[in-house]
Amino acid sequence: MKKEIVIIGGGFAGINLVRHLADGPGFDITLVDRNNYNAFPPLLYIRQWQRIVPTLALLSPQGITARLISP
Repeated sequence: MKKEIVIIGGGFAGINLVRHLADGPGFDITLVDRNNYNAFPPLLYIRQWQRIVPTLALLSPQGITARLISP
């Protein structure tokens, strides 16, 4: 019988816990978060600078956010 685990929060700790537990057998994991994505705020200012200086096209929006669920 699988153990049911509910993780509240899709931040760094929640995502890392899901990844860690997903490797082990016997877990039914549910991740609950108010958003369907995880954002990495320290990279947001770089994305804004790319709008001002287009030659700084170093970072795509996909590098800042990651979907928690598939569409």
